[in-house]
Amino acid sequence: MGSEQKSKNQTTQTNAAEKQEADEDSRGVIYIGHLPFGFFEQQLKGFFSQFGTVTRVRLSRNPKTGRSRHYGFVEFLEREVAAIAADTMDG
Repeated sequence: MGSEQKSKNQTTQTNAAEKQEADEDSRGVIYIGHLPFGFFEQQLKGFFSQFGTVTRVRLSRNPKTGRSRHYGFVEFLEREVAAIAADTMDG
């Protein structure tokens, strides 16, 4: 592989990494507290999908027992959607 090809591959990888970082910066994360027992990742994703695209759901769990700690985080594709969901659910 020539040095020109290597340079092009490195540039492509760098551009992809920068794009992913920029995408992650534009995402919005909200904290969800006081979750009732039996409300798990699938239910959170299903409920918050009504606001927009949910990219990640993390429910905090006890490392020893695996049971929910009754709080979690929902990540949306767009920061504005996260703000709307937070404002709507706050209260």
